[in-house]
Amino acid sequence: ILPIFIAGVAIYSIMPRKKKIRSDDSLNQKDNGWIKTVTASLLGIYSGFFGAGTSLMWNTFITKVLHIEAMEASAITRIMCFLANVTALIMFMILQKIDYSVGITLSVMGMLGALVGSRITLKLGPKIIKPSLFITTMAMAAELGYNAWFK
Repeated sequence: ILPIFIAGVAIYSIMPRKKKIRSDDSLNQKDNGWIKTVTASLLGIYSGFFGAGTSLMWNTFITKVLHIEAMEASAITRIMCFLANVTALIMFMILQKIDYSVGITLSVMGMLGALVGSRITLKLGPKIIKPSLFITTMAMAAELGYNAWFK
């Protein structure tokens, strides 16, 4: 079911918005407090259990529900995924289930990817965010589907 769910979120994320995106302080509005709390809880559980597609889900929630523009939503998404990853790291350290050589290599490459990605995003703007999120998420959903159903 996971590949279908992730592909569905990816398709939903590229659908046109009905409301105009605004870059005000909508993330801090009190009327969105319960929505943000419930969504953060569900995405936190999902991220901890599955992980796959969490970035797209955060980005979709922030742009579609909270109506925050793509550049700001991308930055907020990165922070949320970072927090989830730090929490997972702490749990794996407690359980002593870490291959540090792989983890350090992954971290260094992740920083390099973040540097390159942020520079491209700042140069090209929001027009690159949605297509790149959609393509990578659909590729991930396809790979998960292949491994689940055909391997």
